[in-house]
Amino acid sequence: MVKKPPSSPDLEGRDVQAPIKLAESDSHSTAVQGNRGRILLSMVHSEGTSYAAILIPESYLEAMAMAVDAFHVQIVAEDIKVTDLVLKLGMKSSSGAMVWAPVRSEQWSYIVRDGDELRMGRDGAEFAAPKSAGPLVSFKSRQLNSREKKYSYRATLLPRTSEELKTFVRREFKLESDENFHLKREGADAVWMRIPLSQWLPVIREMVKEDPMCEVLVVRYK
Repeated sequence: MVKKPPSSPDLEGRDVQAPIKLAESDSHSTAVQGNRGRILLSMVHSEGTSYAAILIPESYLEAMAMAVDAFHVQIVAEDIKVTDLVLKLGMKSSSGAMVWAPVRSEQWSYIVRDGDELRMGRDGAEFAAPKSAGPLVSFKSRQLNSREKKYSYRATLLPRTSEELKTFVRREFKLESDENFHLKREGADAVWMRIPLSQWLPVIREMVKEDPMCEVLVVRYK
């Protein structure tokens, strides 16, 4: 007599169904539905603009934490307190211009969408991109202890202040102070004219406008 395997009373008279396998398209659909979308974080600083792509955070505070983590090097370099930082959402105004609007933390999940850009910056500051770099200026100085007229050359973007200009010249040509040199510009008939100390930057700006290839002569005092 052949013994039958034991059966459960609950299964008697019922067909046992095999496990259902999800189709490949169904599993893909499920994965897509679980995707929160992505946003772009950005921060404007003295060296340009930095970016980071992240999944949409669950809240404003989480987004701020991720932005601080992504741009901590720039934050330290710019000497900005974390408590002074805010996030703003980039949007197009009715005129078509890009504007940066504050985001209310309690409305985060209703406002931020896939593909948005959020810019981090100092609260109350303009969030526009940095101004384009200034023109290039060439400086030259005759080499010391040289019988021939040999020159050392240095080039830099036009400094924004007179102090930056002085610092650049002193550092690059190894001069101790402003009293160790003066600057000259080339005038008519290849005559080099001395530039008054108080007018160094304004004169050089005009020189570059007239001739982008102009040179400034650094004259050392013996």
